[in-house]
Amino acid sequence: MVLLKLAGGNYYLIALLNGLLLGLSIAIISRSLRLDALYLFGLLLLNPITVSSVLSVNKEIISLFCISLLIKAYVSRSFVVLLATILLSLAVRWQLTVVIIFYIMLFLPRNPLRGRRLLTLASLILALSIVYWMLGDALKGVQENFDYAAEGYEGSGLWASLVSLQNDGYYFVALPLKAFHILFGLGVQLNKVLSPVELYNDVWQVLHSTALLVVFVILVKKHLFKLSDNLIFLSLIYIVIFALTPIYAPRYFYPVYVLWVISLSLNMRGRVSLRIDGVIPLGKKI
Repeated sequence: MVLLKLAGGNYYLIALLNGLLLGLSIAIISRSLRLDALYLFGLLLLNPITVSSVLSVNKEIISLFCISLLIKAYVSRSFVVLLATILLSLAVRWQLTVVIIFYIMLFLPRNPLRGRRLLTLASLILALSIVYWMLGDALKGVQENFDYAAEGYEGSGLWASLVSLQNDGYYFVALPLKAFHILFGLGVQLNKVLSPVELYNDVWQVLHSTALLVVFVILVKKHLFKLSDNLIFLSLIYIVIFALTPIYAPRYFYPVYVLWVISLSLNMRGRVSLRIDGVIPLGKKI
């Protein structure tokens, strides 16, 4: 872990560094998109992963920082910031690097899929389905780790069936259920919060999924969950790529919550709309 090495193993210093990264991320996002920093901070605090990321050693706080830098790079059109974002994402998870690079490629002038977002998502899902099936032998180690973890995971039957389905080349079939399962599956199991066996899994991750579910319902109800919104589109690319992993880890999808609350903030506050050509006032055509 990058922060653990920087802090020399001192967990108090790690918490301080995490807190600084959280504050810096909020400052970058709020200044880039002209949002109220306290308002955004409040929305982020509604997800307990925000708090646990500050208090513990994990990669979610760095993921948040990567998202903030990506937004800054997008708005300012800064290649230096973009390069820093890609390099930093390598310290998080390789999937995040793939998400960022893939997203950037979508805006290249010569990209034949530019502006065809539904076709882009469909092509990505189909390509991942084929590639994952072709790399079956190379991914045996990952599958063995999943099988071992699944043995001790109560209620993993559905997830295991979906993983088996994608192993046979049907990721495009398994994806919708896998995405809803890992994003929202724990969110309705609030009984675990009342009688937790493991604090992190039964409280932090359950409430994280609940927060995701609530924000998703609000976005859909207010007709804000649209492919035309760059943040929503980026979140869908993130989900498609990260849901490919057989490992059941809801916290990996914390950046999705971040992107959704930023999108919600932009629309609810009526400040700006992040679209294909950058940040523009709401109501103006591009």
